Amino acid sequence: MSLKTVSNSRIRLYEIINGAHCSTSSSAGQWSSSSSNTSSKHCVSAGPLLKWMDIAACMSAERHADGSAVTMSMDDMYFHSPIEIGTTLEIVAQVNCAFNTSCEVEVTVTSQKATNPGTH
Repeated sequence: MSLKTVSNSRIRLYEIINGAHCSTSSSAGQWSSSSSNTSSKHCVSAGPLLKWMDIAACMSAERHADGSAVTMSMDDMYFHSPIEIGTTLEIVAQVNCAFNTSCEVEVTVTSQKATNPGTH
């Protein structure tokens, strides 16, 4: 059996926040897990972000295990700032520690605002 490194399990996903992720009908300025993806300030809520993070974590764990994986629990999640329309998200997941039947996956989300929204 060969040893696997963290970089072997690293997954990078990208999401561009646009009008399809946004609605002005939910509660004012709060992060929530409502059916709407954004608040009235056009910010993505926690629900879609958690979904994208879970997908990345599962892909990383499955790459490491060479098989199926599911999320059993999550330790902590911190929001440092809202994610607005025009922002590009980079979601990076990697297996930090592996055991016989489980593993620990770290997921980091970074964002970059578009400098000229609407231009290509």
